[in-house]
Amino acid sequence: MWGPAARAIDHVLLTLLALGRPRYLRDTHALSSTPFRERIARWGDATCCFEPTETRGRMTRYRVEITARGATFETALYFERAATESRRLVLYHHGLGEPVPGGSFATLVARADPALDADRGLIVGLDHDDRRCGEAARFERIEGFEDFLACSVIAAKAFVDQFGAAHDRRVLAGMSIGGIAALIEAMHEPRFDANVSILATPFLAAMLLRSSFTRFVDRGFRRRTKYDDLRAGTDLDRAGSLDGARLIMINGRHDTMVDIDLLRPWWRSHPSIEVHELECSHLSGVISARLLRQVVGDVLRRELSSGRTLDAHDAAAYIDVAGTNSRRNP
Repeated sequence: MWGPAARAIDHVLLTLLALGRPRYLRDTHALSSTPFRERIARWGDATCCFEPTETRGRMTRYRVEITARGATFETALYFERAATESRRLVLYHHGLGEPVPGGSFATLVARADPALDADRGLIVGLDHDDRRCGEAARFERIEGFEDFLACSVIAAKAFVDQFGAAHDRRVLAGMSIGGIAALIEAMHEPRFDANVSILATPFLAAMLLRSSFTRFVDRGFRRRTKYDDLRAGTDLDRAGSLDGARLIMINGRHDTMVDIDLLRPWWRSHPSIEVHELECSHLSGVISARLLRQVVGDVLRRELSSGRTLDAHDAAAYIDVAGTNSRRNP
């Protein structure tokens, strides 16, 4: 999609979506001085229970209860078995405001064409179950983002720990904030053979204060918060190690929520990350999902089958980025 048109889609739709909504971070008046790495570590003793509540055909819904830091969080997980018995698993984190179990999970995973030969699960973000998106109240404070991300990561790790023995290949994928959860999982004791982050970034401060997403953030918070202070406490670029993790990042060149110019130097400093830059923005990649569906589907099928490294034939199938191929980290 032509760049200006793709960016315009982001700006117009996000402006409309933000109309009349309570603003995020409106009750945040002080930032934590604890680095994100240490805050995530506080969740290390969390427990997670899965209780099946409903089964329709091959799909089972689980109630998920997470206990950590003296608090209890409840959400859900939808698990669908493949049409034929499979030893492969893909778990998925959705984006903010998506309907479940539809949304990008249905587009990219459940209805992939050709179909994925894998069992698949959708981890529901806090306050998104039963098609009720009540995340605005949770995100009044910066700690709400931490709760959302940490619970998503805990549920993914716990599901694999409890049920993953039935699968030989396990892949975790996520869209937007779900892609951030996939990044965090890769940085902290990864349980998956590969993590696929879609339209996501480790640079949360830029997303909150310097992107089209900023229109969702309270003006008072933006006035009183210094970018460098927010970056020190929230950004993930130094929050953990990627040693031993297989991470694939799929991003749009024209994304107005994710600054691609911040990502490129970070990618160069982490040559193990496999990078795909696509001709799309944040929302155009979802609305006109043909290209995104193709690339995500190809990546998931490859990682679920063997996780082999790229060869010249595979690389030739993808878009060139400044003289290099988008499947390689420039």
